[in-house]
This record gives sequence, C-alpha cells and structure tokens, in this order.
Amino acid sequence: MPRQLAGLIAGAVAAIAASLLSLPLDSPDDAVLNTGTVTVGALIVGAAYGVLWTSLGARPARLLIYVSAAAAGLLVAVVCTVTGEQLLLDGMIGFVLPLAAIVFAVVAAIPPVLAAVALPRNVQLGGTAVALVAALGVGLGFAGMGDEESGRLSLPGPTSTPQAGEVITADDVDGHTFTVVPAESELTYTVREKRALLPGSSDAVGRTSQLSGEVRLDGGPSEVSVDLSTLQSDQDRRDNYIRENIFQTEPIAVFAVDGLGDLPSEYVPGTTITRTLSGRATVRGVEREVTFNIEARLEGGTLQVVGRIDFTWADFEITPPNIPGIVQVKDSVHIEVLVIARAETTGA
Repeated sequence: MPRQLAGLIAGAVAAIAASLLSLPLDSPDDAVLNTGTVTVGALIVGAAYGVLWTSLGARPARLLIYVSAAAAGLLVAVVCTVTGEQLLLDGMIGFVLPLAAIVFAVVAAIPPVLAAVALPRNVQLGGTAVALVAALGVGLGFAGMGDEESGRLSLPGPTSTPQAGEVITADDVDGHTFTVVPAESELTYTVREKRALLPGSSDAVGRTSQLSGEVRLDGGPSEVSVDLSTLQSDQDRRDNYIRENIFQTEPIAVFAVDGLGDLPSEYVPGTTITRTLSGRATVRGVEREVTFNIEARLEGGTLQVVGRIDFTWADFEITPPNIPGIVQVKDSVHIEVLVIARAETTGA
C-alpha cells in the first residue's frame, strides 16, 4: 500500500480511538477541544507521518528514524500542552496528553505495517475513503456531545402528586419564615467569553452554594444573600481574578423585596407557579431595581424557587473582567439561582 494512504488510514484509526476516549474526559473548553478538533488533529498527524514514511524511502534505518520521529512528535505535544496549561487553559494536561499518546502510538505502528501489504489499488483507495468517512463521522457526529458545563438550574422533582382538594391558604403560612438551606441552594453565572489564543468563544460558568436568607409568604419582607467571593468555575485564574479584582472588598450581593406581592388565595401543594418577581439587588454597594423570572413550588414545608435574570456589567458599575491580549468577555451576564428554604414558625 502507498505510504501516504497508510498515513491517512493511521490518522483515521487514531482519530476514531481518540475521539471516543475524549468523550468521558473533562475538556477544558469544549468549543475548541472536542471530538471534531481531535479528529482533525489526528488526521493531520497521520498525513504528516505518512509523508515522512514515504520520504524515508528504502533507507536501512527508516523504521528506527520513523519511530523516533513519532516519539519526538509526542514530546513536542507534551511540551505544548504543559505550556498551554500554564498560560491558557487549566485542565489541558489531563485532556490532551492521553489523546496525544493514542494518536502518536497508532500513527507510529500502522503505516509501516500497511506499507508492506500489497493490495489492489481500488481496495487501497476504497479502504482509505471508508476510514476517512468513518473518522469524520465519529468526530463531527459527537462534536456536540462534549462536557461543556451548563449554568442551567431547575426545580427538584416533586416528591408527591398534587392532590385535588388539598389546599394551603394565607392563614397556613402566616407567621412562618422559610430559611434558606445553603447545602441545597445554588447560584450560577454564565458569561460568553473569547480567549485571544483560541479561535472560538465559549461559555464561562461559575457557581456557589453560599446562599443565606429568609423568605416570607405572608406579606413580610424577604431577603436572599450570596457570597460572590466563593464562585468557582473550571478555571482557577478566572476565579482568582473575580475574587481579587471584583469582589475583594464587597463580596456579598443581596436581593430584597418588601413583600412577594399577590399570591394565590388557595394553593395546591406541589403545584409549580410561574411569575415575575421584582425587588432590589445590591452588588458592591450599587442598588438597582431588578426583575427575576421565577418558578416556585411549596411542598411539605419546603419552598423551592428558581430565578433567572440577565443584566450587564454596567448595570452595577462593574468593569468587565477583560484582560488585554488574553480574554474578552461579553457585556451580558446571565444569572440563575435555586433557593431551597424550609419553614420555621416565628409567630404571627
């Protein structure tokens, strides 16, 4: 078999193996490190080493030279990955190195074997075409199935089916305060960002469970606070920047309302209510009127609320966390918050 075709087949086999292995791995950025880019990279490596095997001709030491070149290529990949981990993306080592090892091992092994096999030309071309189509099919087909983190939150599933005739009235919640449970509550942010050294943009997602506060359903004031210095994402550099440059002195954000407005006169426990809720948000000492889109459910003395809102950095007089030459973020910030609160009797 012609050595160039052997290289392409090796790259295709390596692409399929590496793409499938990449699926359970934690990609540092699925916009640029996914099965599609893994496939393209493996095909390029295979084609390059196919050309190398051809150029070596009939040299007596060609196998040793070829294997040494494959090892050198893997070494270059290791150096580039370690450098990328330090300068660009946390998590590159754990994602890239296992895949690079597979690609270079397959590319080192297959071309010398296939080049020694005599096959009809139509079989050679057909086999190469099938391998390339299979590799591209796997790579592109699974490219949208990476592990990019989502900031989407939702209400926990109901523990029982709402029963007709079972209702809660205003009297049933009068004098009760629902206290936020931090271990079960969560806030996430999602911001679109573009890193200077990467071709595409991706979502930056951070989250924290450090929420506290009280909610009243009887017309009294409610307040929920969150410690933004505890936000964590998949990038330590991003988290440190947020902690040290944005929320280093005033990390506590507060959302407060004087009352929850008009609530149903009768409520069937376990039913989900959808509405908007307006109140005052205070971030870094700047107070703004904001409106959340919320879903809420009350069941068994537990109040569950999911709220969603979009705003811009300028709304709270925050300078966007852009780092010239490194990262540029979009103006819009998407927040989702899941509040789980349990009732405590405080008296009427």
